[in-house]
Amino acid sequence: MSEQKHIISIRMDTNDRTAIRAISQRLFVRESALYRLAVNHLLKHLDLLLEDDLDGSDLLPVLLTFREELCSQLNLKKLQLYRILNDRSPSDKHVSMADIELLLLPEQQIRKRLQHLGYPIASTLKINEGLESYFCKRYNLSTEKNLLTADFIVSKKV
Repeated sequence: MSEQKHIISIRMDTNDRTAIRAISQRLFVRESALYRLAVNHLLKHLDLLLEDDLDGSDLLPVLLTFREELCSQLNLKKLQLYRILNDRSPSDKHVSMADIELLLLPEQQIRKRLQHLGYPIASTLKINEGLESYFCKRYNLSTEKNLLTADFIVSKKV
């Protein structure tokens, strides 16, 4: 690939721009360096989506990691997530619509839904940890490594 750099434009609200400016000043770096750091960090965590041989339940770790952002920042809907997960997946990796909806529900509703399904989440346990446990059992995902860590992601690629 070419090492050519490209100029891009993004829209940000005033609070985010002010925060970027303040952080860059505190770190004694240019704002552009901080933007590049943020993009590189995001790409590192979303890299599962670049793997053509991963689909269906293989993608649950990245979607679980960014569960809150899926709704608030990307405004993904359940049909979009269904297509992302299942359009190319074989039947053994198919993720049910009910489980896709879990990714989009508010925390209290997730607790209730998992409890109804027989997977109660302790009040001290974080929602993503409870969902992780549920998805590991439901889709036979690795329980040796935490879904929310890069270790799991690396182990799924191999």
